[in-house]
Amino acid sequence: MDLGHFTLIVFSFFLVSLGLFSIPYLTFGEIPAYELTENDMEWCDEVFPLYEAIGLQWFLENHHYSIKARVCGSLFEDPIWEEAAGEDRLKKLQERSNYYVELEIKESEEEAEKGIDDPTPVGISQPESRLPTESAILNPDILNEEAKIIDAEGKETKDVPKNQDIEISSEISNFGKQDQNFVFIVQIKNSDDIVVSLNWIKGTIFSGVTLEPSLKWTPDELGVYTTEIYLWDNLDDLQALNSPISTTFVVR
Repeated sequence: MDLGHFTLIVFSFFLVSLGLFSIPYLTFGEIPAYELTENDMEWCDEVFPLYEAIGLQWFLENHHYSIKARVCGSLFEDPIWEEAAGEDRLKKLQERSNYYVELEIKESEEEAEKGIDDPTPVGISQPESRLPTESAILNPDILNEEAKIIDAEGKETKDVPKNQDIEISSEISNFGKQDQNFVFIVQIKNSDDIVVSLNWIKGTIFSGVTLEPSLKWTPDELGVYTTEIYLWDNLDDLQALNSPISTTFVVR
């Protein structure tokens, strides 16, 4: 196999990982045209608040660095995102997205030749990391422990019926001398590690007080799920008040 054929195979597998096309019989040819639709632009609109809240890096991780998420990320940072308005807004965004898709394919081809794997959207030079780290814990006096799944009868459970409301909660304690504002964030992933829900509430925990904040979720698909609970100081600095906790449950 010469180097040219090897490069084509590597590039083709890379495109498969992006969801651009499949290889039913490992045959290679011209890369088919790929474009996002106006429905995809509606999806970009829906997830934009999430992007603003958690930043690019976590947004891309949650959506597995798909080409749709990467193109949306580029659109979010493009002036057209704010400028496009009116009934043809989605059409304008969709037309602009074609430009970024072409850039993504071109960049992927160049990276495959060089053996580079860089999932950063082409429209963004450096991704901003808003993920809190263990070393960034802001307040060691705040304790966040024991993620719980509470059923409709108020009982803790690990087995949840489909289409039944559940509450996801944890116990937060403030052992410090100062009151503390917080954001209680619940992220739920399915067995494929895909985020199916991400919600949060804000509050204040007073000195010497223990709270049990919770968020409601209704599963509509069977399977095994993992819920992760994050406790941050706010949605601007995104500093962790404590380490994240998690638990797993089954929807039957």
